[in-house]
Order: sequence, then C-alpha cells, then structure tokens
Amino acid sequence: MKQSALLEFESSAFSREAGEDALTNPGVFGKALASWLATELSRQDFFPGDVFPEDFGWCFSVGSKPYALYVACASIPDESDKWQVFVFSESWFIRRLLGKNHGSESIVSLLATVKQLLQRTDSVEALRELPI
Repeated sequence: MKQSALLEFESSAFSREAGEDALTNPGVFGKALASWLATELSRQDFFPGDVFPEDFGWCFSVGSKPYALYVACASIPDESDKWQVFVFSESWFIRRLLGKNHGSESIVSLLATVKQLLQRTDSVEALRELPI
C-alpha cells in the first residue's frame, strides 16, 4: 500500500450516526464525510465507488488505471469536529517485483483535488497537510 500525506481539518458539517462506529473501531466515524467527498469528486469527473467501512475509517474507491485508488476518511478520536483524510493505492506484488511505478503521481493528484474541495468549503477550518 502506498499512502499520501494526511489532511487534517475541523468541521461541524459532518454528522456522526449512532452505531456508525460499530462497523469500524469504537469512536471512529467518517461515513458522512466520505459520502460528501465521493459526491463532490463525482462532480469533478472522477468515478467514486460506494462508501465502505474499514477498521481505520470510511473509504471509497476512485476509478483509476492501472492502480486502485482509495480515499479514507476518519474522525480524530475524542475530538468531535476534527477529521482526517488520506489517499492510498494498492499495488500488486508482481508490479513491485518488476519495479513498476506504484501510482505516486495519481495519489498526489487525487489528494490535491480533495484538498482543493476542502479549501473551497466554508464549513472547513484549520486545514493542514501532514507528511506521513
């Protein structure tokens, strides 16, 4: 797996559904944020898939070739209005053996688009990018 930098921000715009964290880890939310980002990316000519839970947050795929790209969204534990987002790709073992590019440019490009969407959103504050 190859991962982008982490975007952190504050916003009260994304609700936390009761029981949502039963599908992730306790206290990990982000379904509303992931759904909103998927909708916004579809308006930017991206092709997001359905939102699904992982133990670390809520994710969706974004149509990309030759790599599978994903956007991950999660609340920051014990912080009611703080969120984090990152982009990652899954690389196949054979591609690594052959020394092929692991999709770094695609990850950086998608993260830049996500960051622009967040910057243009009035309800998002204190946006910052943290290296991994």
